[in-house]
Amino acid sequence: MLKRLWVIMYATLREGLQQPICMLLTLTMLVLTLLQPLVQLHTFGEPGRLVRDGGFGFQLIFGLLIVVFTAGFTLSNELRSGTAAASLVKPVSRAEFFVGKLLGVLGVLVLYWICSTFAIFIAERAAERFVENARIIGYVRDTGAAALGLAVPLLALIFAAIMNYFRHTRIGLVFFSTTVVLYVALFIYLCFYSYDRYWLGFSAEFASFYDFRLLSVSFLLLLLLGCFTTMAVALTTRIKTGGALAICFVLFSLGFFIDLMLESGSCGRVFGNALSLITPNVQSYWLPDALGNGGTISLKYCLSATVNSFLYILLYCFIGINLLRTKDL
Repeated sequence: MLKRLWVIMYATLREGLQQPICMLLTLTMLVLTLLQPLVQLHTFGEPGRLVRDGGFGFQLIFGLLIVVFTAGFTLSNELRSGTAAASLVKPVSRAEFFVGKLLGVLGVLVLYWICSTFAIFIAERAAERFVENARIIGYVRDTGAAALGLAVPLLALIFAAIMNYFRHTRIGLVFFSTTVVLYVALFIYLCFYSYDRYWLGFSAEFASFYDFRLLSVSFLLLLLLGCFTTMAVALTTRIKTGGALAICFVLFSLGFFIDLMLESGSCGRVFGNALSLITPNVQSYWLPDALGNGGTISLKYCLSATVNSFLYILLYCFIGINLLRTKDL
């Protein structure tokens, strides 16, 4: 069974990464995130806050688009073209087929999340801030870090095109793998420099110019996107990509109002509790404001959010498997 799941997952991952819309959405997200520190002129009292909030917003919205389109291309289209029926003729159960497809789409999500998280780290570091030390006193913006961050996806795209032309490799696979490798290298390279481009070496300040609190917010968004990924895969067993996208965005929007409903009286509490059984409480996962004024997100909260999102994923898996089992292929 594990071998069959691996084959389905890997095929789905390759097919999802190869979709042009997946590459274009990822490229757009990275460019918009890393352009922010170059064009924003205000800090509103906290350096890097606007950049990181914007980056997390881009990560969430573009991630939701990517997973829904990937689910549609890799599952909905196969069910309607008949290729899924051919796969299920073999000793592959419908539950295995659904789980394998889901794991493949989640793999696309994880690769996108890694790229976008590195971009947010670099963009936040590059944002304008006031620096006072023995070398400089004044406002500093690390435009070099932002420019290098912008160059990474563009170089990866060029390299993928060259490899496709000469070696006939898949552009999507090369683009994502190259982007991850280049961002890791750039992240490590910038650890050796301060905001004002002063060489630190392996001193006590090594890597201290990154705000590692960002990882907790980004991780919560990954959990939220994982829930909606499973929802999208379940929906595309019965409806087309456009319909699944519309439903996911409606439920995503309603998820922002669950807290307000729970606080608006008995009728609101009933409706809010009923809605929370269908869709996650988005406000519980969207916590960039928690980092304001030096705030942090506790490990206990991240663990409880992980358990909560895992239960939603199990629920949507159960629904999706049963929708696929009862579907006439």
